[in-house]
Amino acid sequence: MVASVVLTSTTAGAKAAPAKGTIVCSTVTGTIKFKPGLTNTTRTVKMSVALKLANSGCIASGDTASPAKEWSTINTNNLNLSKSNVNLELPLDCGGLNRGHNAPSTWTTKWSVPKGTAPSIVSFDGFSAGASSDAVTLSFPGGGTAGVTGSYTGTDGGANSTVSLVSEGTDPLSACTSKKGLTSLTISLGTVDVG
Repeated sequence: MVASVVLTSTTAGAKAAPAKGTIVCSTVTGTIKFKPGLTNTTRTVKMSVALKLANSGCIASGDTASPAKEWSTINTNNLNLSKSNVNLELPLDCGGLNRGHNAPSTWTTKWSVPKGTAPSIVSFDGFSAGASSDAVTLSFPGGGTAGVTGSYTGTDGGANSTVSLVSEGTDPLSACTSKKGLTSLTISLGTVDVG
Protein backbone atom coordinates (compact mmCIF):
# COMPACT_ATOMS: atom_id res chain seq x y z
CA MET A 1 0.00 0.00 0.00
CA VAL A 2 1.14 3.54 -0.67
CA ALA A 3 0.55 6.24 1.90
CA SER A 4 0.48 9.97 1.41
CA VAL A 5 1.54 12.60 3.90
CA VAL A 6 0.90 16.30 3.58
CA LEU A 7 3.00 18.59 5.77
CA THR A 8 1.31 21.95 5.34
CA SER A 9 2.03 25.54 6.21
CA THR A 10 0.76 28.84 4.92
CA THR A 11 2.31 29.88 1.62
CA ALA A 12 1.33 32.92 -0.42
CA GLY A 13 2.23 34.73 -3.55
CA ALA A 14 5.03 33.87 -5.92
CA LYS A 15 5.27 31.02 -8.39
CA ALA A 16 6.70 27.88 -6.80
CA ALA A 17 10.39 27.22 -7.50
CA PRO A 18 12.50 24.37 -6.11
CA ALA A 19 14.80 25.24 -3.21
CA LYS A 20 18.18 23.55 -3.18
CA GLY A 21 20.04 22.14 -0.19
CA THR A 22 18.48 20.33 2.76
CA ILE A 23 16.05 21.06 5.58
CA VAL A 24 15.63 19.63 9.08
CA CYS A 25 12.60 19.94 11.38
CA SER A 26 13.69 18.75 14.83
CA THR A 27 10.74 19.37 17.14
CA VAL A 28 7.93 17.30 15.65
CA THR A 29 5.14 16.07 17.94
CA GLY A 30 1.75 14.47 17.34
CA THR A 31 -0.13 11.17 17.51
CA ILE A 32 -0.14 7.73 15.91
CA LYS A 33 -3.51 5.98 15.75
CA PHE A 34 -4.28 2.34 14.95
CA LYS A 35 -7.67 1.20 13.67
CA PRO A 36 -8.55 -1.39 14.73
CA GLY A 37 -6.30 -1.31 17.80
CA LEU A 38 -3.15 -3.40 17.82
CA THR A 39 -3.33 -6.70 19.71
CA ASN A 40 -1.12 -9.77 19.80
CA THR A 41 -3.00 -11.17 16.78
CA THR A 42 -1.95 -10.04 13.30
CA ARG A 43 -4.69 -8.32 11.28
CA THR A 44 -4.93 -5.62 8.65
CA VAL A 45 -4.66 -2.30 10.43
CA LYS A 46 -4.94 1.28 9.24
CA MET A 47 -2.12 3.24 10.85
CA SER A 48 -2.55 7.00 10.74
CA VAL A 49 0.07 9.50 11.84
CA ALA A 50 -0.84 13.12 12.56
CA LEU A 51 2.10 15.46 13.13
CA LYS A 52 2.64 19.07 14.09
CA LEU A 53 5.75 21.16 14.53
CA ALA A 54 6.70 22.83 17.80
CA ASN A 55 7.74 26.47 17.95
CA SER A 56 11.39 26.18 16.96
CA GLY A 57 10.49 25.34 13.36
CA CYS A 58 12.87 24.00 10.69
CA ILE A 59 16.33 24.97 9.49
CA ALA A 60 17.36 24.92 5.82
CA SER A 61 20.99 24.93 4.67
CA GLY A 62 23.43 24.01 1.94
CA ASP A 63 22.21 25.98 -1.07
CA THR A 64 25.47 27.51 -2.27
CA ALA A 65 23.79 28.73 -5.43
CA SER A 66 21.47 31.08 -3.53
CA PRO A 67 22.32 34.58 -2.33
CA ALA A 68 23.71 34.65 1.20
CA LYS A 69 21.00 37.10 2.26
CA GLU A 70 18.24 34.66 1.30
CA TRP A 71 19.76 31.82 3.32
CA SER A 72 20.41 34.09 6.29
CA THR A 73 16.68 34.82 6.30
CA ILE A 74 15.78 31.12 6.16
CA ASN A 75 18.13 30.21 8.97
CA THR A 76 16.74 32.85 11.32
CA ASN A 77 13.05 32.24 10.71
CA ASN A 78 10.77 29.37 11.62
CA LEU A 79 9.28 27.25 8.84
CA ASN A 80 6.13 26.54 10.77
CA LEU A 81 4.58 23.36 9.40
CA SER A 82 1.05 23.44 10.76
CA LYS A 83 -0.05 19.87 10.12
CA SER A 84 0.89 16.54 8.55
CA ASN A 85 -0.89 13.25 8.04
CA VAL A 86 0.06 9.77 6.87
CA ASN A 87 -2.12 6.69 6.41
CA LEU A 88 -0.73 3.17 6.01
CA GLU A 89 -2.78 0.00 5.72
CA LEU A 90 -0.81 -3.15 6.44
CA PRO A 91 -0.85 -6.46 8.37
CA LEU A 92 0.31 -5.56 11.88
CA ASP A 93 0.21 -6.70 15.49
CA CYS A 94 1.90 -5.50 18.67
CA GLY A 95 4.89 -7.67 17.84
CA GLY A 96 5.17 -5.68 14.62
CA LEU A 97 6.39 -2.75 16.67
CA ASN A 98 9.72 -4.54 16.89
CA ARG A 99 10.49 -5.17 13.23
CA GLY A 100 10.74 -3.62 9.77
CA HIS A 101 7.93 -3.26 7.23
CA ASN A 102 7.97 -2.96 3.43
CA ALA A 103 5.21 -0.35 3.37
CA PRO A 104 5.96 2.44 0.87
CA SER A 105 4.90 5.98 1.73
CA THR A 106 4.98 9.31 -0.10
CA TRP A 107 5.25 12.58 1.79
CA THR A 108 4.23 15.85 0.09
CA THR A 109 5.66 18.75 2.08
CA LYS A 110 4.78 22.43 1.68
CA TRP A 111 7.07 25.19 2.99
CA SER A 112 6.31 28.78 3.99
CA VAL A 113 9.81 30.36 3.87
CA PRO A 114 10.94 31.64 1.48
CA LYS A 115 7.65 32.47 -0.19
CA GLY A 116 7.02 30.57 -3.39
CA THR A 117 9.15 27.53 -2.53
CA ALA A 118 8.03 24.38 -4.36
CA PRO A 119 6.90 21.38 -2.28
CA SER A 120 9.17 18.43 -1.49
CA ILE A 121 7.90 15.02 -2.60
CA VAL A 122 9.63 12.48 -0.32
CA SER A 123 9.34 8.73 -0.92
CA PHE A 124 10.30 5.91 1.46
CA ASP A 125 10.15 2.22 0.57
CA GLY A 126 9.49 1.08 4.14
CA PHE A 127 9.95 1.76 7.82
CA SER A 128 11.23 0.04 10.95
CA ALA A 129 9.75 -0.03 14.43
CA GLY A 130 11.21 -0.73 17.84
CA ALA A 131 9.53 -1.03 21.25
CA SER A 132 10.84 -1.10 24.80
CA SER A 133 9.32 -0.81 28.26
CA ASP A 134 9.13 2.96 27.98
CA ALA A 135 9.16 3.95 24.28
CA VAL A 136 8.08 3.06 20.75
CA THR A 137 10.10 4.34 17.77
CA LEU A 138 9.11 4.45 14.09
CA SER A 139 11.90 5.20 11.61
CA PHE A 140 11.44 5.91 7.89
CA PRO A 141 12.90 4.44 5.66
CA GLY A 142 14.17 2.08 8.36
CA GLY A 143 17.23 0.82 6.52
CA GLY A 144 15.52 1.06 3.14
CA THR A 145 15.76 3.74 0.49
CA ALA A 146 14.54 7.33 0.22
CA GLY A 147 14.26 9.88 -2.56
CA VAL A 148 13.10 13.46 -3.04
CA THR A 149 11.86 15.49 -5.99
CA GLY A 150 11.03 19.19 -5.89
CA SER A 151 12.66 21.23 -3.12
CA TYR A 152 15.51 20.15 -0.84
CA THR A 153 16.87 17.21 -2.82
CA GLY A 154 20.34 17.62 -1.30
CA THR A 155 23.29 16.41 -3.37
CA ASP A 156 22.04 12.83 -3.75
CA GLY A 157 18.39 13.15 -4.77
CA GLY A 158 17.24 13.00 -1.17
CA ALA A 159 18.69 9.56 -0.47
CA ASN A 160 19.57 10.60 3.09
CA SER A 161 16.05 11.79 3.96
CA THR A 162 14.55 10.38 7.16
CA VAL A 163 11.59 10.67 9.51
CA SER A 164 11.95 9.53 13.14
CA LEU A 165 8.99 9.38 15.52
CA VAL A 166 9.33 8.43 19.21
CA SER A 167 6.48 7.83 21.65
CA GLU A 168 7.61 7.88 25.27
CA GLY A 169 5.59 6.58 28.20
CA THR A 170 5.36 3.95 30.91
CA ASP A 171 4.79 0.50 29.39
CA PRO A 172 3.35 1.80 26.08
CA LEU A 173 2.40 -1.70 24.91
CA SER A 174 0.35 -2.66 27.99
CA ALA A 175 -2.85 -1.93 26.05
CA CYS A 176 -2.05 -4.75 23.61
CA THR A 177 -3.73 -7.26 25.92
CA SER A 178 -6.92 -5.23 26.36
CA LYS A 179 -10.12 -5.79 24.39
CA LYS A 180 -9.66 -2.67 22.24
CA GLY A 181 -5.91 -3.13 21.92
CA LEU A 182 -3.38 -0.36 21.45
CA THR A 183 -5.29 2.42 19.68
CA SER A 184 -2.85 5.35 19.85
CA LEU A 185 0.63 6.56 20.75
CA THR A 186 1.69 10.12 21.53
CA ILE A 187 4.73 11.33 19.59
CA SER A 188 6.89 13.30 22.01
CA LEU A 189 10.12 13.36 19.99
CA GLY A 190 10.22 13.57 16.21
CA THR A 191 12.54 14.70 13.42
CA VAL A 192 11.83 15.26 9.72
CA ASP A 193 15.03 15.53 7.63
CA VAL A 194 14.55 16.22 3.89
CA GLY A 195 17.50 16.07 1.51
